[in-house]
Amino acid sequence: MAKSDEQRKADARDRKRAQRQREREAASSAAVSGRRRITFEVSDHIFEQIKANCSARRPGKEPYSVDEYFELLAVQDINQLKRQLAELASHKCQCGESMPGPAGGCYRNGEAACGQTQIWRELMLKTL
Repeated sequence: MAKSDEQRKADARDRKRAQRQREREAASSAAVSGRRRITFEVSDHIFEQIKANCSARRPGKEPYSVDEYFELLAVQDINQLKRQLAELASHKCQCGESMPGPAGGCYRNGEAACGQTQIWRELMLKTL
């Protein structure tokens, strides 16, 4: 016997409710283990490149999972930023502030003579 429209809608609501419950439980268990879930969308082309990189970065072995790959990229970026900030801290702006300076920059920020004016270019993520 075919299901009525109402029954199909009720089944869909039940499936969605169960899915949300599974997602809440997964998020809860991840939070307990000290892990967080991040979701984002990329184009098919970029995803294929990511998958290729997961394999290319681990030749002769099991490819990285996409999760591992992004976690390792994040760790690399964290370490690189720490090194960059440590290097900048050894320099002083003309106003006397150590680099990179306060969040708003020094009073001369924006002037060519200000050492903090161009810092964002050194710290930004670069694309080739």
